[in-house]
Amino acid sequence: MVESKCIEIDSESSAIDLQVKLDDGQWQALLNLHRTLLHEHHDFMLASQHPSASPALRRVAQKYAIPARMWRHGIHSFLELLRHRLPESREHMITFIYMAYSIIALLYETVRTFEDTWVECLGDLSRYRMAIEDDNQRVRDTWTNVSRRWYTLASDRAPTTGRLHHHLAILARPYVVTQLYFYVKSLCTPIPFTSTRESIMTLLDPVLNNATQHVPPIELAFIKAHAILFKNGMKTTPDFRPTVGDFVAGLDDHIALSSRTWVETGVYMAIVNSCSLLSYGGDDNVLMRILHDEMYRSAMTGAPTDAAVDVPMGNVQQPEKSIDERMAVDPEIVQALEPAQNLVADIDRVVLARVGDANCHGYIHARLVWMLCFARIPEGMAYLEKTFPWEPLVVTLNNMLLTSPRYDRIERDVFMEPQVDRKAEEERRIQEIQFKQQQQQQAAAANGDNSPFVPTEPVNTNVTFEPPPPVRSDADKPLPDDWYLRGLLWSEYNYPQGWFANMDSADEDERLMESSSTRLTRKERVLWMACQLATFNRWISYDATAHKFSVMDEFRDPLEDEPAQDDLDLDTASPVAGDASMEDDVGNGAPKDKGKGKVLPGTVLEDDDNSDTADFDNDNDVTDEVNFSDMEGMARAKVARFGKEPDEPP
Repeated sequence: MVESKCIEIDSESSAIDLQVKLDDGQWQALLNLHRTLLHEHHDFMLASQHPSASPALRRVAQKYAIPARMWRHGIHSFLELLRHRLPESREHMITFIYMAYSIIALLYETVRTFEDTWVECLGDLSRYRMAIEDDNQRVRDTWTNVSRRWYTLASDRAPTTGRLHHHLAILARPYVVTQLYFYVKSLCTPIPFTSTRESIMTLLDPVLNNATQHVPPIELAFIKAHAILFKNGMKTTPDFRPTVGDFVAGLDDHIALSSRTWVETGVYMAIVNSCSLLSYGGDDNVLMRILHDEMYRSAMTGAPTDAAVDVPMGNVQQPEKSIDERMAVDPEIVQALEPAQNLVADIDRVVLARVGDANCHGYIHARLVWMLCFARIPEGMAYLEKTFPWEPLVVTLNNMLLTSPRYDRIERDVFMEPQVDRKAEEERRIQEIQFKQQQQQQAAAANGDNSPFVPTEPVNTNVTFEPPPPVRSDADKPLPDDWYLRGLLWSEYNYPQGWFANMDSADEDERLMESSSTRLTRKERVLWMACQLATFNRWISYDATAHKFSVMDEFRDPLEDEPAQDDLDLDTASPVAGDASMEDDVGNGAPKDKGKGKVLPGTVLEDDDNSDTADFDNDNDVTDEVNFSDMEGMARAKVARFGKEPDEPP
């Protein structure tokens, strides 16, 4: 009865000319009507989901979509009415938001059956409150953070739902790279949010029209390059190549200056680059069709395709067909993909050329997840294998191997194995049993039942205690990169079952925190994925005896051949900009040939805290280790190696 009245009143009020002002009495009447409806829904949910309710009564809320109707008719329609009549309705809107927020928050604590719905509703209400706050920036930032946390929690529970990533993109302002990441991710999930194609233009149009302010030029160039491809249907304009050139030219210095903050930015850029190869989720993109076909085949064979349920993945299985028997590539499709492929390849080369820089490992990790996915799909890999810079990748991998003695971890078939402390797990089970008994005792007391307590199935009450999760070591926890990659089409089968279990409740700042163990685990993950790529015996190979990667002849880039030592110009080597330890952004600005991705003499080995000596085993002229403990010894070593004095030390 009240719901029908709300629907009728909201429809009539929306039809009234906006020039006609509503007085405070009319607003108060509307507010009271919707408050009554929310209270009725709240009371019904508590009664129908009470522990003593019959199974038939419990199913009523789901059968008649009560939570959705509560949001649509009790909250959303009235919020839209208030929003369209701003600013006169501002105070009434704030009052209603606070009232609705308190009711939904109470339902979140007491009716956990529809927890996912309540979480998203709380995120929406917080976003409305943020959007109408113009006077106080501190209040606006507070509600932005509140909304972001609710949407992040909702996204953790439904990572394949693109709508939630779209909402996070709106809240990511003014960080343009983060915004672009969330926007394109919302288009490249199994459940894409197609409305993103309209809302993303609020980010891209100002960039294309040169109307942006307070955005770093390097990030502006990155956004503009993708904006050109997105808006022009993957076709280029005269501005495209100059924009890409500006970005590539400044990327190396940008990474060096950004230091550790580029770990996260690098993952965002790698994901955006990969999405560009899918035409940002375009239905006519060949790689998108191939991924959807692969998901369909997996569903037919019984493999789950919902990323909310983590899918087991052991060693990468060889495809049924020989990779040489894959489908032939279509020249027209190759030409259509060329602009995006050239952009991605140029960026890949710059990042891979920073040999020894641990801050680039996030980018490399995200790109290898993409390549490893298509390595299992020959039809798709046929369009990617020729443009990927395998030679610079191998140079980087071999440098990483020099400081990664845990070969057993990177060479095994399964890398990500959630391990549980047996003793801690047993204690957790005992606490869980005690918790269930406590729930049942409280339910019996609430019903006035004085009969002896008999343990039964756990029930839902307003008790907020949650059993502690299993204990996991740092090496067996998801990397920050995993949370960014989770839910994307091509990362569906990258994680083993239970990889994200008991981690959704972890604090967002805590799980995204960078530490020494995180950086070590990321490096080992990159090497493990490279070993899995090597099992296909097509693009790269791995010598388990010598612990060395190499490129297959077919994919060796002639431009990557090492120049003669006499031709090397030490004057072009950039000075070492970072500390040699893994803790302090190792390898930043290490000397290298930016154009060819080769390690130049004097490069700081990644994560090597004892880098007092440099090994010249491959040099016929110098066979002994040379002490680089001081600058004078370094200069003498360069004279011995190259026959001339360098103008400046590395």
